[in-house]
Amino acid sequence: MINEKEKTQSFDEYWAEEEKVMKMSYEMSKRWRAERLNKSPAKELIDRVEGRTKDEGSDSKPKTD
Repeated sequence: MINEKEKTQSFDEYWAEEEKVMKMSYEMSKRWRAERLNKSPAKELIDRVEGRTKDEGSDSKPKTD
């Protein structure tokens, strides 16, 4: 069941639409790759351990002597 638009669409018109989609996909891929490469894998953990950020999941109270 092909609709009328697909029947009358020439290869050049179809390919232009495909190129738009591929270009968007490529740009997003480049953006995500840059985010992955510029990210320190353990930065959030180190910040939490060193006390730079508050540990949201901890219900324990600080020890006092």
